[in-house]
Amino acid sequence: MSVCPNKLCRSLNTRQIETRHRSGKPNAIKKTKGSTPYTYRQRVCEECGLKFGTREYAIQDLLDFGKKGYVDMIDDLMKQM
Repeated sequence: MSVCPNKLCRSLNTRQIETRHRSGKPNAIKKTKGSTPYTYRQRVCEECGLKFGTREYAIQDLLDFGKKGYVDMIDDLMKQM
């Protein structure tokens, strides 16, 4: 469930338009591409029509990302579990 990022709308009534999966493997064309895999979903709000995107990471991917120096940002998420 995603919330519309429009500050005036904030509706929970959103629809998924497109899904892309990123493997996280580096490629020859984009050498700066990150190594953390995620799922990108493009969505549209049914109330106001705003299009927006979300990235979904697996918990293990977040933990691996945290080992790269971002442990403090991940600690808040882990306290809720």
